[in-house]
Amino acid sequence: MTARRATLRDSVVDASLEFHFDAQGFVREVSTSARDRTVGDRLVPTPWRGRFWNCALRNGMRIPLDGEVEWVLPGGPLPYWRGHIASITSEPTR
Repeated sequence: MTARRATLRDSVVDASLEFHFDAQGFVREVSTSARDRTVGDRLVPTPWRGRFWNCALRNGMRIPLDGEVEWVLPGGPLPYWRGHIASITSEPTR
């Protein structure tokens, strides 16, 4: 797999993610070493990851149709979202 880092900046806030691509160019994983997770009344920087599979070309775009996101905790991963894309609608950019 090939990895690339992307950083988005909005005023004074930066968010960096590492994207992992397979040999066909599909995104298979997105991760960061410290995303804020709410624990009680505190925000705790915690490793986070999204994993994706069942990739396909749809409307000229490479899209994973299934995925899950999770916190990466010392005791093991804690998935909190799983999804499947059933249909896709897109509009051309102007």
